[in-house]
Amino acid sequence: MSKFKLYITGPGEDGMGRGDGPYVLVAETGEALYSHYCSSASYAQNDLIGETYRPDRWKECKERFGDFEVLFLGDDDMTHEVLHKRNQEWINSIKENENGKEN
Repeated sequence: MSKFKLYITGPGEDGMGRGDGPYVLVAETGEALYSHYCSSASYAQNDLIGETYRPDRWKECKERFGDFEVLFLGDDDMTHEVLHKRNQEWINSIKENENGKEN
């Protein structure tokens, strides 16, 4: 069984930049979890979800998603376009749920 995937998107239009800029941790479902502005991809990973640096976030993700792995966008076949589409679908599902609760 494959592990649930959490993706780190970096600076740049394709989400694969590794230098100075914003980094976002996104679940494979498209849910944006955490963000961090950083000068380096390696620091960003620890600051976003490092098990020893952010044990609170690690624990929360473990409880929510079970076994997971953290990948940088571009480490596998996931693309910025697909992840962005999933994010939009996730946002729309939140809006639909909120609208349903109002009625």
